[in-house]
Amino acid sequence: SFVAKGWIYTPKVNYLISLESKEAVFSRISKSKRREITKALKNGVEISYEKSDENLNAIYNILSKIFKLNDQTMTLPIPDLRFLNRLMQMDQTGLCVARYQGSIIAGGVFVYDDHTIYHWFRGGLREYSHLSPDSVVDWSVMEFGVDKGLAIYDYMGAGRKGWENRMRTFKSRFGGELVENGMYSKASFPLAFRIENKIKRMIKSSAIL
Repeated sequence: SFVAKGWIYTPKVNYLISLESKEAVFSRISKSKRREITKALKNGVEISYEKSDENLNAIYNILSKIFKLNDQTMTLPIPDLRFLNRLMQMDQTGLCVARYQGSIIAGGVFVYDDHTIYHWFRGGLREYSHLSPDSVVDWSVMEFGVDKGLAIYDYMGAGRKGWENRMRTFKSRFGGELVENGMYSKASFPLAFRIENKIKRMIKSSAIL
């Protein structure tokens, strides 16, 4: 087995959402999220799936701000812009952006096959949080999946099993099934890996203080 060969298993969980119809999907979303989405759209938030340079650049800038704000010690955990530009030239890839009064306030990157749509990255500008743009984008990607005749919306992770966090709480409100996928990892240089992680934790702690 992997464990016998020195690999470490980490219990990771994820949410999968069945896309049988828009009505069924929307009905399983929590009442509070449904109200947020309906209100945002009524108040003028608009959705676009256009794979344009403007939309991709806006999404990338939003995601960059979010990841740098949340963890100053990590390399940006999304591919560089050149990779995403090449990705968007392929079939079965997409963008979803939320606009409000002409400005892009949130967006996401997704890919899909003949069965599942994978919501890879998504983020929104904090100053527009009162419009619930993250919720609107997630719902809109689900709608895209239904329109394409796909069966499953994959949330692409909800953290480590047993560790509650805001991301999991947010995703849980969309009525999906919580499943354990797990992850195996192995450090080629265990001592160096432990030292590096300790330094990162120290830097992060000092940054918080």
